[in-house]
Amino acid sequence: MFASRSRRFAAAACTLLLALASAPRAAVSPYPGNSSPEVAVTLASTPAGSPLVTVEGMWPTPCLPDLGDVRLDGFELRIEARAQRGICARYPMPFHFEIDLVARLGWPLAGGVYRVGFFAANGNAAPLEQRGFGLVEISGEASLTPESGFWWPAAGDEQGSTARGTALSIDLHNDIAAIAVLAYDALGAPAWFLGSGRLEGRHLHADLFGMRDGADLFGAGERPPAVAANLSVDIEFASSNRAQAWIGRYEQGGNQPVLNLRELSITRAPLAAAGADAWLGEWVLVADDASPPQRLNLRELQGLDAETSRLVAAEGPALVCRHAGARATTLPQSCLLLDAQGSELAGFTSVGLQRCVGSTPAGTSVRLLRVR
Repeated sequence: MFASRSRRFAAAACTLLLALASAPRAAVSPYPGNSSPEVAVTLASTPAGSPLVTVEGMWPTPCLPDLGDVRLDGFELRIEARAQRGICARYPMPFHFEIDLVARLGWPLAGGVYRVGFFAANGNAAPLEQRGFGLVEISGEASLTPESGFWWPAAGDEQGSTARGTALSIDLHNDIAAIAVLAYDALGAPAWFLGSGRLEGRHLHADLFGMRDGADLFGAGERPPAVAANLSVDIEFASSNRAQAWIGRYEQGGNQPVLNLRELSITRAPLAAAGADAWLGEWVLVADDASPPQRLNLRELQGLDAETSRLVAAEGPALVCRHAGARATTLPQSCLLLDAQGSELAGFTSVGLQRCVGSTPAGTSVRLLRVR
């Protein structure tokens, strides 16, 4: 009996250790000889105030790479590095680059979110492969507040055409976002990946983990869940309801881990498919000047043409919206608020389900807020 209990205790302890070992944590790698394939891209400043991009991580050998080309195309920054010796002991070592962008490029950078790709090669003749990606923001654009809720691949977007059914759930609490990504495995079964990150201006980064092989919701089976995969997501918000997302996963390359990136254009949308009718309801127009708030009851939807819809308020004004993909069944990209005579009261380029942000023809900032 004692031996039986000991075996059960040992099995339980082993199960607990496996569960702890499978819990998500930073710098977990399936690659032999490299404890951290992930490459961090961050932004700081030089003493003179110039933007300083830092790229650091683990290199698979002690033959560390040298910094190569640094190129900027719009807001796309490409950083290259190469180790000159390809034959070297398989023993990982940390590497670290600090790049003064103004000194390296020769001109000051405009404010905005920059997409930084790090490409490296382990050997003089080896091909460059992507090892890292990150978003860095140089001040210049006003921060914004993304809407909480479900985000979907944008209708008509080529990147999202093969991602039907994929969804992101973003729940923002102050500047901390809880993120869940719904995807599918190779057999088509649904898979959720969870994580959290801090909103910094107009972008955020989050590490994601997925669970598999756990117990049934109602207790069938007592298996401890295991981590299915470690992913990351970087999101650049263009408005409160439109964004660009990059979902990344490290995979085994020829002689070092390689970052596989999936880019998606995403929009904030209801769980159920909807077009402009999602904006029907009661709203209040609030201006930053001393104008009193104006209440609007958008109660009637009219389709003007293939890409334009009109939501008429009981009080007389109307919200005229243009839609993505020239289809009025998709979500609006921009809207104009017109009075009963057709004159513009305000224009909104950030159109959300709960909040629309824009300005009057005179330049006064206004917000259209949902009451119910």
